[in-house]
Amino acid sequence: MDIILPDFCAKEHLVNASLWVGDEGCTTPLHQDGLDNVVYQIKGSKKWIIIHPYYSDILNTKQPFPDTDPNLFTSTVDLETIMETFEKEKFYNTYQVQEIILNEGEALFLPAGWFHFVITVSDSITLNFWADSKLTKPLFLVQ
Repeated sequence: MDIILPDFCAKEHLVNASLWVGDEGCTTPLHQDGLDNVVYQIKGSKKWIIIHPYYSDILNTKQPFPDTDPNLFTSTVDLETIMETFEKEKFYNTYQVQEIILNEGEALFLPAGWFHFVITVSDSITLNFWADSKLTKPLFLVQ
């Protein structure tokens, strides 16, 4: 599979890249990244649950690693528990939650600041790139 990066991930904008390998059932906590994110699903599939950054204050964000990862903001909301209870529909409607399945060979652009919770649907390999593209401005950053 050839991976072609968009122009905003050019060397001068690229901040970091990660290769994620996980088995079915792996999850990430609900969080925001302070940089634009391009995700390539190389193998398997993942469910992405996405929420607009408008809800940052309500979803109680915090910086767990301000010294080592200043661009990561996690939420104190336990989305896994909400999804297992009757509250899921109410939560989804209140926060205008979007769900997508990213399948093998597909890519996703996630603008800086958007909340996301990811569930590995099948054994997977995912590659992502974080870029300071200047295309988007996070709503939660104070200058």
